[in-house]
Amino acid sequence: MAKRRPAGDGMVRRRDDGRWEGRIVIGHRENGEPLFRHVYAKTQKALLDKLGMVWEKYDPWQERYDLALAYKTEHGDLEIPSVYKTSDGIWLGSWVSRQRQALNSGSSALSSERRKLLRTLFKGERRPSDPAADHGTVREANWERNFRSAARYARKYKHLLVPASYVDSDGVRLGVWVSNLRAARKNRPDSYQVTPAHIKKLNSIGMVWDARDAKWGTAYQQAKAYYKAHGNLHAAANYKSDETGFCLGDWLRRMREWDTTHDPKLTPERRAMLDKIGMEWSE
Repeated sequence: MAKRRPAGDGMVRRRDDGRWEGRIVIGHRENGEPLFRHVYAKTQKALLDKLGMVWEKYDPWQERYDLALAYKTEHGDLEIPSVYKTSDGIWLGSWVSRQRQALNSGSSALSSERRKLLRTLFKGERRPSDPAADHGTVREANWERNFRSAARYARKYKHLLVPASYVDSDGVRLGVWVSNLRAARKNRPDSYQVTPAHIKKLNSIGMVWDARDAKWGTAYQQAKAYYKAHGNLHAAANYKSDETGFCLGDWLRRMREWDTTHDPKLTPERRAMLDKIGMEWSE
């Protein structure tokens, strides 16, 4: 049986009499044969116009500009996280940052029309006279934005054991940020990311600084969620969390193995925590 041609399928050809003909599938008979609509014109362009041809060339810059304008209209500003990505996969935060820099530096890469559009887009933004101060302000603003995301996560889940792959609804890669904070405090204690003031704020929302404790705690939260949903910890060996892809079944196997071999990593506190959520050690 021949493949059924979908509605909207068609062809364009030049007839022997010099006219152009377009033929489009608009439906099908009961036997499956296509029904056609015929369109005629003196020139190919006129025919394509009749068929609804869109001649405008796709402009990725204009698409991103429109997205930025929509973001400003919705949020009231253009303080977009550098890691913010639209539903279409466009890194809007980094694009806006590059356009702002190009406009302020007088880059010749911007046409006069685009320069005018960007001035409209950025109208009302404060431009500090001290570039260093501006850098510090932006850096602090980014840190605070990430912190607010962390605080929301802590309020929602009652902990700050964020899976490394977690990205919030605003595009903040919170799992990576929290992991980087732990590494900074351990290896670069003089980093701007972990000043005494920042550490105090993070501690107030339950930050776990030891990476090994954090890793175990994150796995435990996955086990706790499984127990809440299923009433047991009988996860298959290859079971993975739908949300993060974490291999919970294998982790539970290792916990039982640690118990059998008296591995010191399974502290009495950790064993007691697993007992509370129905861990059966003999499986």
